[in-house]
Amino acid sequence: MLAVRPYTHTDHYWQVYFDTNQAIRESLGEAGFAVAETHIQITKAA
Repeated sequence: MLAVRPYTHTDHYWQVYFDTNQAIRESLGEAGFAVAETHIQITKAA
């Protein structure tokens, strides 16, 4: 789990939000961390 809390003026919030997520995604990808995946199993009663 990674907690990141950048602070910025509200005028720049969304740009900082997306830039931060992109930087984290690229850095972890280059370091070889696997992408988190959600696995869902759906079963149907016979």
